[in-house]
Amino acid sequence: MRRPPLTLSGTAVLLALAGCGAASTPQGAPAPSSAAPGSTTAPASPSSSPTTPAASSTTTTTPAGSPTIAPGTATPTGVTACITVQLRLVAGPVEGTAGSFYATFLLRNGGTHPCSLRGYPGFALLSADGAVIQHPATRTGQPYRTVLVQPGQAGAFVVRTVDATIPGTGCDPAWKTATVQVYPPGQRSALRQPSHLQACNLTVGPVTSSGPAPG
Repeated sequence: MRRPPLTLSGTAVLLALAGCGAASTPQGAPAPSSAAPGSTTAPASPSSSPTTPAASSTTTTTPAGSPTIAPGTATPTGVTACITVQLRLVAGPVEGTAGSFYATFLLRNGGTHPCSLRGYPGFALLSADGAVIQHPATRTGQPYRTVLVQPGQAGAFVVRTVDATIPGTGCDPAWKTATVQVYPPGQRSALRQPSHLQACNLTVGPVTSSGPAPG
């Protein structure tokens, strides 16, 4: 005997479909968190957190007017400057050329320790009454270096004077020199020595070399 086919009512079909929809994850819902139970998440650092300041640096500025040193020249360290009381002024040779005379002078180290000379000496020629003739020597503008002077040696510099008999120099051949006056570089007391060098538009160069000097 054939059994009639099983027929589901409309209500049964709707209940079955409702059960399937309850087991599905709705579209667009957030994915479940993978963090372990009880764990916490550190809050993000605020954008206004202070910035660690950069390390400060110190700039040393060379004061204006400091003596210049010729490139590539080493400066002796641990050697004090020569002072007037330890120096002796020595007149060197005088050479003439093209209306000018060039006189070399030496600053001899009479002490027992080395010392250094750096820069230009102050130079003037004095009359018999001690007055400066015309004006002190002007500097040539040459670069200079620190010169190490051993005991018994001397630093040399050159003075230029113009022939006073040449017209237009503004000099008087009647000017008579009695004394040469030299202030060593950086010193405030002078060395003096008798001299008959003609004074006329004097210029002086820096101390440029060191070597043996007459006793």
